[in-house]
Amino acid sequence: MGATGGGFILSRGVHTAATFVKGPSRRVEITVNGDKNYRAGTTKRAIELLFKGGRVATGSLQLEQQVEVPIGQGFGASAASALSAVLAAAQAIGIEEPVTRVAYAAHVADIVSQTGLGTVSAIFEGEGAGAITTPGAPGIAEFVRVKIPRGLKVVTASLAPVTKSELLNSAVLRKRANRLGEIALERVKRSPTIDELAKSGEWFAGELGLETPEVRTLIKIAKNEGALRASQNMIGYSIHCIVEEGRVTKVVNGLSESTLHPDVRTFDFRRERSRRLV
Repeated sequence: MGATGGGFILSRGVHTAATFVKGPSRRVEITVNGDKNYRAGTTKRAIELLFKGGRVATGSLQLEQQVEVPIGQGFGASAASALSAVLAAAQAIGIEEPVTRVAYAAHVADIVSQTGLGTVSAIFEGEGAGAITTPGAPGIAEFVRVKIPRGLKVVTASLAPVTKSELLNSAVLRKRANRLGEIALERVKRSPTIDELAKSGEWFAGELGLETPEVRTLIKIAKNEGALRASQNMIGYSIHCIVEEGRVTKVVNGLSESTLHPDVRTFDFRRERSRRLV
């Protein structure tokens, strides 16, 4: 269960602080970026699956999450939040299960909630950049990784959240995405470089046909200002660009000064796997 595909693992993601107090009943409270009323549907489902997967004591579980990427805009925030939550919760509760089994709850929740198809496995295993070549849960999915030359950054520009469920439920879109994805993945497998990964991503996004005029405008601005590659996030009204360090300021300024007023951020590539912080 899952999907193949390529992408980049960003240096910032989601941090979760978990507190568990034993009690007669089970209660879960999730706060996201200070908002106690945030829906956090995928994270809640992941915690429910975690509880169902093993012997878990009853009590009150409080999760406080800091999400450092735009939410609902193709950055994998739902998957990262769910994964971060189950890892933190398992440690706080004292669940003694293999970490891949704990991560499986987040993987299933992301797919069932239709917020992603294989993002959890990529976040769990990945660092830098690469592609899932064999779909599956954390510990099962297989990857091809590409080296990141020094001096490269990721610049992003985001316009608005998008509801993925309608798009993921489209049989026509899924068929087209599968066909194009197979072609793009083969290109990356033949030439596993950062340029080929980014170039194939550009081609895939352009051929898939989800780019709005506003997204195309952002891509054009980024390239005119010196981005090596730029393409639409899958799936979101956002773009990501590969930029040489010396050109970051020019690309950021060009995007920020656009009349579209996007949320512009700069990231490094992540150099380590997801982990529990004590």
